Amino acid sequence: MIKVYQIDLTDLDCANAWDDPRFVLQQKLFVGLTKFDSSMLEFFQLVACVDTDSMDRAFQAMNRWNDNDLDIVQCMHVEMQSMSVGNILEMENGDTFIVQRVGFEKIENELEMAA
Repeated sequence: MIKVYQIDLTDLDCANAWDDPRFVLQQKLFVGLTKFDSSMLEFFQLVACVDTDSMDRAFQAMNRWNDNDLDIVQCMHVEMQSMSVGNILEMENGDTFIVQRVGFEKIENELEMAA
């Protein structure tokens, strides 16, 4: 089982987006911010649990959305988005990864994800 965490921007005021630290963080992650620290966790929330041990399969399921994919994705938050750059994946063994433009990068720090 893989837990998926995303930044919730559903209440974002688009006219003042650059004043919102959640939006700024999401943009930095999208362009490849690699230094991740635990202070960023306050902006993430658990949005889904995917019944697989494969990050590639989880990515596929959260982007394709066919019947086979829906069978393994448990939505934990009504505002869940497709998996994308900057999302955090937590494996059952506690290892955490951030979705990059290509692939996944392990977050080296021991992070305690808030569910």
